Amino acid sequence: MIKKIFFVFGIFSAIISFAQKSHLQKQVVSDAEQIIPAWHNIDLIGNKFILSMLPVDVKMDTITSPPASNLCDSVFTPVFVFTNNGTDTIASVNFFVSLDGNPVYTFPWTGTLPSLQTATVTTASLIAPVGTHTLNIIALSPNGAADGNPSDNSHHQYFTTVNGTVFPYPQSDDFEGGLFPKVNWTLENPDTNETWEITSTAGGYGNSINSIYFNNYDIPDDNSGQVDNYLSPFLDFSSVTQPIMTFDIAGVRYDADYYDSLIVFVTKDCGNTWSAPYAKGGSVLATAPDIGNFLYVPPPGDWRTDTVDLIYFAGYPSVQIKIQFYSLWGNATYIDNINFSENGVGIKENSASDLLFVYPNPAKENVTIKYSTSIKNGTLKISDTSGRLIVSQNCNAAGISDVDLSSFSAGIYFVEVLSLQGKVVRKLIID
Repeated sequence: MIKKIFFVFGIFSAIISFAQKSHLQKQVVSDAEQIIPAWHNIDLIGNKFILSMLPVDVKMDTITSPPASNLCDSVFTPVFVFTNNGTDTIASVNFFVSLDGNPVYTFPWTGTLPSLQTATVTTASLIAPVGTHTLNIIALSPNGAADGNPSDNSHHQYFTTVNGTVFPYPQSDDFEGGLFPKVNWTLENPDTNETWEITSTAGGYGNSINSIYFNNYDIPDDNSGQVDNYLSPFLDFSSVTQPIMTFDIAGVRYDADYYDSLIVFVTKDCGNTWSAPYAKGGSVLATAPDIGNFLYVPPPGDWRTDTVDLIYFAGYPSVQIKIQFYSLWGNATYIDNINFSENGVGIKENSASDLLFVYPNPAKENVTIKYSTSIKNGTLKISDTSGRLIVSQNCNAAGISDVDLSSFSAGIYFVEVLSLQGKVVRKLIID
């Protein structure tokens, strides 16, 4: 008696005929370019192996939009890639789109897709409210027929829509209204334990009543590693040339082993990536000597004002700042008067406009950078918006440098001249 068993290996179908008492070991193969079958036949009554591709078989490969991360705008357009895994050219496919398990629409695709080729499809816009979502797309009826291998016809994407409402620049928070967190600001307390809270025991330099603080002294158990965040709303930096952040801070360590840190993170892509232009901890963060026997409350003279240079985010339409407290079970840290403004300390773009010229701007293949011949021991640098240094060279006596931009990608860059006279920065746009 002859038996037949049908298998599907990736894009191939296989029919194996073998005699009764034959022993066939099943082997799962995925994404193989070559399949070599082998089995042992006890009765030696002959066997046959036929390997062929399915005529009609489409496969959903990936969803590229929305990304599997944060989405700033609640309105988005699904984009995905599918492959023709069959032998027949694909001329039409219906794509069934659902969001959070709810049918949205069926998107008809038509075209010419030869065997083993891929196509990118952009569908119609959807709305995903703030929160976590699942987008699912299913390929149906390729060429108006049933798919020979429907097991790979669907793909899903998890993503989160955040409150991407953008607010004008500048912004500030002095905590004097008594409301914390401030409207449109966000407090993140992942472990639901101790976190930032408002206090009326101390204000910046004694000039106000309120501030926010993290009280680690009164916590009975070691909370080392705990992270708590205070996030600004999304701010519009598109017309800002010299953004900075300032805040007043006061704090102490418990001792040399128990102390805390403060990190300022910044994102320009809705939280998918973060940069940290500010990070201080331990004795560098502290504004007074260690206190290990009572909760620290800062007198007016213990306060310090710190500045965070945000120039690498100038020109971006949606920027968010995250103030992160990282605990090593120290004493207490206070913050007051958070301000976002222009013209950072030591950056003289407006007052020293005669010292640095960049032209043409926007530029394409070359840019000329002209600076004062009075600059002493100057260094010319060009960096991208992530802070990565692209060009670094000495300023010359002629006061002019030509830079080849042929290897630069289009985008925003920053030209900086650093010398004994100070630092001057210009924004450069490359088309």
